[in-house]
Amino acid sequence: MSSLLLTTKLHVPQVRMERVFRPRLVECLQQGLAHKLVLISAPAGYGKTTSVCDWLVGCGQMAAWVSLDKEDNDPARFWSYVLAALQGALSSAGKTLPEILLHDNLPVSEALITDLINELDKLQQPVILVLDDYHNIETQVVHDGLSFLLEHAPANFHLVIATRADPPLSLASLRAHSQMAELRLADLRFTLQETTKFLRKVMSLDLSETDLSLLETSTEGWIAGLQMAGLSLQGKQNASTFIRSFSGENSYILDFLFEEVFQRQPKDIQDFLLRTSVLDQLCESLCNALTLRDDGQTMLSILERSNLFLISLDDRRKWYRYHHLFSDLLQSRLKQTLPDEMASLHRRASVWYAAQNNLESAIGHALDSGDYLLVNELVSGNVLAMMEHAELIGVLRHFERIPAFEMEAKPWLEVAYAWTKAYVDPSEELNGKLGQIESGFVGVEDNAEKRRLTSHLDAIRAYVAWVKGRAERALMYARRSLENLPEDDWMARCHILNIEGLAHQYLQDLNRAVQSFEDAILAGQRTPRPYETFHAYTNLAFARNIQGQLHQAFSLCQNVLNLAEQSGETTTRMPVLSYAFATLSQVQLEWNNVQSALSNARKAVIRAEEWNQADTLHFALTCLAEALCAAGDLEGAFEVNQRAMKLAKNVSPWFFRISTCAEAKLNLAKGDVRVASRILEEIEPLMEARDQAGNFLIVKTALFIAQERFADVVLTLERPVCELERQGRNWPLMELLPCMALALHAIGRNEEAQEVIGRCLTLAAPEGFVYTFVKRGEPMRKLLLEALKRGIEVDYTQQLLSAFHPREVRQMPETYLVPPTASRFSTSALVEPLSGREMEVLKLLGQGFSDKQIAETLVIARETVHKHLKNIYGKLGVHSRTEAIAHARELGLL
Repeated sequence: MSSLLLTTKLHVPQVRMERVFRPRLVECLQQGLAHKLVLISAPAGYGKTTSVCDWLVGCGQMAAWVSLDKEDNDPARFWSYVLAALQGALSSAGKTLPEILLHDNLPVSEALITDLINELDKLQQPVILVLDDYHNIETQVVHDGLSFLLEHAPANFHLVIATRADPPLSLASLRAHSQMAELRLADLRFTLQETTKFLRKVMSLDLSETDLSLLETSTEGWIAGLQMAGLSLQGKQNASTFIRSFSGENSYILDFLFEEVFQRQPKDIQDFLLRTSVLDQLCESLCNALTLRDDGQTMLSILERSNLFLISLDDRRKWYRYHHLFSDLLQSRLKQTLPDEMASLHRRASVWYAAQNNLESAIGHALDSGDYLLVNELVSGNVLAMMEHAELIGVLRHFERIPAFEMEAKPWLEVAYAWTKAYVDPSEELNGKLGQIESGFVGVEDNAEKRRLTSHLDAIRAYVAWVKGRAERALMYARRSLENLPEDDWMARCHILNIEGLAHQYLQDLNRAVQSFEDAILAGQRTPRPYETFHAYTNLAFARNIQGQLHQAFSLCQNVLNLAEQSGETTTRMPVLSYAFATLSQVQLEWNNVQSALSNARKAVIRAEEWNQADTLHFALTCLAEALCAAGDLEGAFEVNQRAMKLAKNVSPWFFRISTCAEAKLNLAKGDVRVASRILEEIEPLMEARDQAGNFLIVKTALFIAQERFADVVLTLERPVCELERQGRNWPLMELLPCMALALHAIGRNEEAQEVIGRCLTLAAPEGFVYTFVKRGEPMRKLLLEALKRGIEVDYTQQLLSAFHPREVRQMPETYLVPPTASRFSTSALVEPLSGREMEVLKLLGQGFSDKQIAETLVIARETVHKHLKNIYGKLGVHSRTEAIAHARELGLL
């Protein structure tokens, strides 16, 4: 063999000792040996080479390796390296290639490759050839030769290609004939579990669960991005602040993406990337509108084949988006190189979206363009569409930069500003601002238009009053707003009815609240945009939660997420979905599915932080703190609840009372009864009458139990329990009845204790409450054992008892406290078991099969596969293939 060949290119690269071993990828690559070709295709920095190296270490097969570079585009050089690599692998097994194949300056021909194929066919054992960095190969002659080898290779030969861009081989044909296995970006991206292991063990960073989740989301599992984030975090005093601001403008990220990705592209690709970087999503006609070209689909296809951090959003390859960090880089580069074009690009996007009746996106781009006339035109048609815009703080800044004379001349701009201000910062000063705005309506000559403008101001007043806990005033303004609203303004009607329902709910009139939410759904369904009902559905779900109707709440939230998925990626990323995820978290926690509850609570917080609507963010943070506590992460729960308290202090006395009660509850979980008692003493004077049957009463009861004041528990609960039963508020009842039963048992009133626990089990059984019993430890288990002996709800009680871990529960003085470790109770139970067919689909999914391959393997239609996947996602509480596989592994299903 020629001495000019670099033998180091033939060595399997040495991987770092400190790394995250990923058995799921190793398993997928091992299963790939059932195919001729294994293609690992993903952008730079996704761990392609490391994954293949880890697999080869334990696969037990002979493997030849070639690390390719630009110089290997010469066919003679390319095949010299291939033959040298194969010879090296074969010699270790006592085999050799014929001398004719190893001769210097060999002529590259079909005959040569034919000879190679024949020699490989004589071997008894499998042979693996790995071609790493194949994206460096651009010569068609090399591609043709490799295609010939693949087409005629014997069954014992397996080609593994690791590349940043799909090679121009017959991939469609190989895929159709099941001769190719694939690992792509979605498979290679780090899961949350892998992210946690990498940052904590490899990068030696002590980060909270919330910070880890935020980093995993912002990097989208991009391994190089995580490593650069880790490097940036070294020595940082406030990691959380840095993580929340982490973006593609980080110097490490900028350097890597610019040098490794952007600079390597032709000028026309660079231009396309920059001009379309202002878009959250891309499709052919939208790209054409911005670039003023007609090759949008061609360019998108090139970007997708080249793995240029472009992510497909649908099966039809119509909609795409850029990886978030890559998008940040492009926008940063656009500001540097084409600053004068940004306004026109946003204006073109706004016009395109308006033509598609996507008003929130149209308004967002109009604001970014600085074209206030266009903004006014759009918001006067529908101001509430703007409120679905993510990053409301950015929208608010836009409005605050608009000159006063522009605002005063355009009343709808002022109304739009007031809505945004109310959502982000519903301070007392806002009411004075609303009065100023209303006084400016004097110049509006059209009475119908004036009434419509006034209706919106009253709706804002109603919303702010509700946030402040002034529900009666909220109802007054909501009714006045509805009186002035035009009959056919269904979107605003839906919005105002939601506020009305929330006010009724605060006043503990659940029947009226439910009626308002149902009316809001009907109004929203009369708008051209299906997701106008999302607020109403999720509000109704929370009301059902309070009524203890967990299955209805779960179905309503799933319905919202399904509608979002059907409506497209823009909708699935809507921040209003935070409500759905947070409410789902509450239900799943009560069903003792702690990991799913935690996952959905984190999704809720991430979307709420994007939106920055005060009440949504507070609700999401509250749910996350509770889920973290249940999972045993008390430190994380305290941190999240502190964020909720800080937000509440600036927004609402009502929210502040909720967070303060949560703080006392967390101290009880920590075992610090003294601090919990002090917190409740300080907050009690601020409590309103309705709090005496809500959060405050629940935590106060828990404190009495921790203090062994059992008689006080019974005395305190007798009247409120009766009132809650009358109101149909079964959720707080499920918190208080177990405490009452434990207290009665502790003071020797055993018959009464069993009567109370019987009432509790009868209420809980149809909805499957679990956590409310399990978290109370060994004393509750003993009560349930006695209930079982008496024949009370036998099947359900047996299920509850199976959720306890008797050897691990504490022998109290009987405390209410949430367990200090997640291992004290089962988190493996699914909301609903998977069917036999769904398990078959899930196993194939875990093996890396595509939808088409699953359909062919199980001999079913692809549409049937999609239905099974949808059911699997719902039962696992996830929303993507990657999440389904990861969570199924956590639950031991794979």
